[in-house]
Amino acid sequence: MDLPLENIVQTPSWKQILLDMVHTQKINPWDVDIVGIADGFFERVKEMKKMNFYIPANIILACAILLKYKSEALLQKEEEEVLPEEEDLRIPFSQIEEIKPIRRIPPKRHITLKELMEEMEMVISYQPKKTKKPKRIEINLEISGFDLEDEVTKIWKVLEKEKDVEGWVLFSRITKGEPNERIVETLFTLLHMEQKQNINMKQDRFFEEIFIKMVKFNG
Repeated sequence: MDLPLENIVQTPSWKQILLDMVHTQKINPWDVDIVGIADGFFERVKEMKKMNFYIPANIILACAILLKYKSEALLQKEEEEVLPEEEDLRIPFSQIEEIKPIRRIPPKRHITLKELMEEMEMVISYQPKKTKKPKRIEINLEISGFDLEDEVTKIWKVLEKEKDVEGWVLFSRITKGEPNERIVETLFTLLHMEQKQNINMKQDRFFEEIFIKMVKFNG
């Protein structure tokens, strides 16, 4: 398997890996198979891990998105295959409910490279809409020897050091080797930072990886 060694050393982005795959595997950019590209991307991530390369958070997040696209594309294919070939699927107009537009994720099994990258960019760059803040409930939580504001400054410096080219950091990376008490303190600090809109956090499933996106440090 070809690996862009020079790019890996320079901390690549998920886009670089996708473009490199299209080039080295001679993938038609006008007809990209989501299942194939997801499998290929996943294999590259496994190869990077096996060779002990540092894997940036944006690449792991992109891999998770592609694998989700793959599962939905396969499910869509199965649903299409079980439809009777000659059944009359016409529905009386009066029985058709209002159709509400939704964004396509994934768009379809085969799409263009441009469409795929635009869809992924929308997910990876997602910023939650600002909503009216609910009434705050004060909870007095004291941890011995723990200064929250001081911890915010320390954690921000760690994030600055560990962030990838798109500002993403893995929670597991900044807490690796730390005792459980320190991991809890770090998570508590990050939740406080998200409330202050210093960062955004993503987690697809409970107990799985937490992705941290740096926004702006405002003290």
